[in-house]
This record gives sequence, C-alpha cells and structure tokens, in this order.
Amino acid sequence: MRRDRGIIQTTFEGDTYTSQASGSLADWTIVFTPGGEANRKMKADVDELCLALPGIRVLNGQCTNMKVTLSLGSGRYVDMKIELPSTYPREPPILALDYFVECGFAESSGKINHALLSNWSADSNLAVVVCAVVDDICSCAAQAASARNQPIHSPRVAGEQVPQTFPLLQDLSIVELQNMLLEEESFDAFVSSTDFGQKLHKSLEQSIQRNIQLARDNQAKEAAITDLKGQISVIRSSEYSESKEKYDSLVARFLEVSDKLDPRSLTQMVENAMLELDEQSDALESRLVSGDISVDKFIPEFLSMRKNLHYLELAQGSAQSDGVIGLNLSDGKGA
Repeated sequence: MRRDRGIIQTTFEGDTYTSQASGSLADWTIVFTPGGEANRKMKADVDELCLALPGIRVLNGQCTNMKVTLSLGSGRYVDMKIELPSTYPREPPILALDYFVECGFAESSGKINHALLSNWSADSNLAVVVCAVVDDICSCAAQAASARNQPIHSPRVAGEQVPQTFPLLQDLSIVELQNMLLEEESFDAFVSSTDFGQKLHKSLEQSIQRNIQLARDNQAKEAAITDLKGQISVIRSSEYSESKEKYDSLVARFLEVSDKLDPRSLTQMVENAMLELDEQSDALESRLVSGDISVDKFIPEFLSMRKNLHYLELAQGSAQSDGVIGLNLSDGKGA
C-alpha cells in the first residue's frame, strides 16, 4: 500500500486500486487499473474477439475501445462501439450503436442493454457475448426488412471477410502488433522487412530516379527555351506589327466586299437604280412638254429608260423570291 496526501493506492493480485479525496474527506474517488491476470485476460479476450468478428477495428493502444460496422440490409449500415471499462472483466463491456435500431434491447441513444450483458460475470466470454449481440441486432434488422418486403443482405459485418491466419504476423507479439497499429515508423519498418515491402521500396526508388532524370532533362532544355522566348520577342517587336497591319487590312477589305455582296445591300442598290431611272424619265417627259426635245429623240430614250426600269423591277422580284439578282448594275442593264 502506498499513501500520499489525499491518495491511497493499493495493489491486489496485480490490480491497482487508487483512492483519492476530492473536496472533503468524505468524498472519495476510487479508480481501478487492471493488471496482472485481469490485464492478460483482457488482451486475450480482445484477440479472440478480433478473430471471431472480422472487420473489427481497435481504436487505442490499450485495446479498450473498438468499433465494428454492421450491415442491416437494404443498404443500411451502423457502427457499434465496444468499450471495455477499467473494471473489466468484473464489469461487462459497454456496447452502443451510432443511432437507434429497433431491436428490443437498444435505448434511443443507441446504448445496448442485452440480457447477456445484464448477466455478465468475470468468467463470461467477451467474443461469445459480443457476437451474440451482433447476431441479435442483425436478426432483428432482417425481420424488419422482411416485414417491409426489402431484400436482406449479408454478411452481418460490412466489408470483405478477413482471413483467419496471417503468416507474416504469427510470430509477432501483441505489443509489436499494437506498435505497428499506432506507430507509423514501426509499421514502415515491418513492411520494409517483407518481400512485398522491398519490391514496393524498389519501385518507389525507381520512380524517384525517373523523376530526378526528368527534372535534369528539363533543366538541360532551359537554354533552348530561353532562346525560343527571345525569338518570339523579336518576332513580336518587328515582323508581328507588319503582319498584323496586313491582316487588319485584309479583314477590312473582306468586310467591305461582304457588305456589298449582302442581299440587302444588292436590293438597296436595285431600288436606288429604279428611283434614279424613274426620275430621269420624268425629267425627259418634262423636256418634251416644254419643247426642249423633239418627239423623234424623246421616244427612243424614254423607251430605253422604261425598259431598264422594267428589268430592275423584275430583278427586285427575283431577289425577294430566291435572293439572287442576275444584273450588271454597273450600267443599269439586266444580265
């Protein structure tokens, strides 16, 4: 027994009991730390549970917190947490679901109050109890899915089945396995000692060497890239301006020609020519009335104007029907 100020610590059969006063002498907190036989039993029970329930995950180095994902069917999954209290194996494990599942022994919070947990004793088998609880949860979920005419999926634990033996790990102690789970350096050292790890390391080294060589090749091309950039700068400062000016001129000419060949522009030209001929014929008629021109000269000029005006009217109608004007507008005559 060890007694400090406000603390009394006792060891019995490898287990440690720590009593600590808080506030007043009447207010004591007793903490139980498993050791000796209890600690060995807990580790053995956890090992057996991991073999009996593939897919279980250990969350801490003391192996007192675990989690397993259960398949409830119809694409539904739920995580069940398994916690071994400090008083284990005298007290039962604490099981809880992430959310409420209708199974008759689960509280709304997800905590499981199964009969096997209520009847727990220090001699109870952890793997048997947990697997029985899992089976009952999945059975209730299957019955509920069957009542809703939904398909039932298996296995009870989500994910691929884990093999029962691991030749590479069978010679390792529990401590070494725990270190590999919790320490990245230990895991890397173990992987590097295996044939697969050595092949992986060799492949990684080859990839690194290839990347280094690619980087050196890129650096070797730096001078050529700089030279090409200089040539581009020269082209932009000299030849580019002249080529850009020629290009802009050609674009402007193209737009000008396109505008003249536009059906709307051609139609407008026809209308302007018709208006001009109509005005010329009216002026010629006025000259005849005023006596400025003889009848012999009036008749052929007037007929020529009216003939050309008639051609333009026909061209305008053709343009409106099929968008093609078959005229030589330079002299106002039909083609």
